[in-house]
Amino acid sequence: MSPTSSCPLCLRITRDSDCLVGDLGTVFRRCAHCQLIFRTEPDYPEAEDEKARYLEHKNSADDRGYVDFLLRPYHFAQKHWDLPGPMLDYGCGYAPVFTQLMRDRGHRCDGYDPFFFPEGIQRETYPTIFCIETAEHFHAARTEWRHLLELMAPGGYLTVTTDFWRDLDEFPQWYYQKDPTHVSFYHLDTLKFIAGEFQRELLHTDGHRLALFYRPN
Repeated sequence: MSPTSSCPLCLRITRDSDCLVGDLGTVFRRCAHCQLIFRTEPDYPEAEDEKARYLEHKNSADDRGYVDFLLRPYHFAQKHWDLPGPMLDYGCGYAPVFTQLMRDRGHRCDGYDPFFFPEGIQRETYPTIFCIETAEHFHAARTEWRHLLELMAPGGYLTVTTDFWRDLDEFPQWYYQKDPTHVSFYHLDTLKFIAGEFQRELLHTDGHRLALFYRPN
C-alpha cells in the first residue's frame, strides 16, 4: 500500500486500512471523515491525456438520449425553484450542449470549462448554477468545490450531478471508477460534509445522482 495520504476534500490523513483496489488494479483511498473516495495523485491523468479523453465523448444535441440525460437536472431543479437567470453551466465540455439547451429555453446561460472555455465565467456570482458530470473530475477537490460554491449568489442554487457511491463492497466493480478521468467519488455523507464545511444547505437529493445546494442570504 502507498504511504498515508491526505484527503483532497477535508484534508484529514487517510489510513492504509481504508484503501480499496478497483478491478483494474487502481488503488483508491476512502476518507473516514468525509467519506470521499479518491484516486491518489500518482494516478491522476496527465492534462493532455485528460483533454484527449474528453474529446472522445460524443456529445451532440442530435442524440435524444444524451439530451434527455442532460435535462434531468434541469427538470429536477425546476421542481424546487423558478430558475432565475443568469445561469452558469460549470464544466460544459468541448461541446456545450446543455448551455445551448438552456439558451434555447430562453435562459441567459454562460458555459465554463477549464480545458475548452476557461474564460466562460462572465460574472462574479450566479443565481442558478448547474455542474453536470463534472465533480468526479475534481483533482484538488477542496479548492475546486470552494471555487464552485463561491460562484453561487446569495439566495442562489446549485444543482450537481455525479454518481454517488453507496456500497463499499460494490465499489471495486463499479463502472464509475473504471474511467481514468474520474478521481473523486462522493457519498451522500460527503455532500452533507460539503454543505456544512462551506456554509451551504443541501436541500434535496435523489439519493443516487442529483443534489441541490442553496446559499442562504
